[in-house]
Amino acid sequence: MNTVQLIGNLTADPTPPASENAPVRFSIAVNYKDSVDYFEIQAWGALGESCVKFLKKGRKVGVVARLSQNKWETSEGEKRSRIEIDATDVEFLDAPPKA
Repeated sequence: MNTVQLIGNLTADPTPPASENAPVRFSIAVNYKDSVDYFEIQAWGALGESCVKFLKKGRKVGVVARLSQNKWETSEGEKRSRIEIDATDVEFLDAPPKA
């Protein structure tokens, strides 16, 4: 099983994809006891489009995601990796701000 669930507030408006095949990216702040953790989320396709359309900084969201490990090698030959959070579902937990 590879599932993570997070509830937090957007730290900025979602970033639209750089190209057609790129994900929408956004960051959430998750409060836990006396600290705050920040997570970078990516959403693909129609889910990403909905995030760009409806989410704004400060909105509360629930994110269900899977973790993936991205590995690459730099031009200097150094091996790098990072864990990415790929949203499979994003639930809007509060009402959108009034226009």
